[in-house]
Amino acid sequence: QVNRLDPGNVLPKHKDVYKFYNELTGINDNSEISRVMVMLDDWQSGQYIEIADFGFTNWKAGDWISFKLSDLHMTANLGHSNRYMMILTGITNR
Repeated sequence: QVNRLDPGNVLPKHKDVYKFYNELTGINDNSEISRVMVMLDDWQSGQYIEIADFGFTNWKAGDWISFKLSDLHMTANLGHSNRYMMILTGITNR
């Protein structure tokens, strides 16, 4: 899935639930599921990602960040350009 965050938007701290992924795969043990965010453009001022209280800025296109269901995360775009990322969801420990 490609995700776009327009300037002026904030997605407050939250945890993902993977409901659609669970329904699609029949996997209900969310501890097995990881999510990877691949940045599609270089970072621009005002763009921010936070996972488990660790902030990310200054990324380059192709950089990636992974996290588990239990990780609180948020993102904000207080800059002037859209922020694009590709989101991959899957099993990492099988």
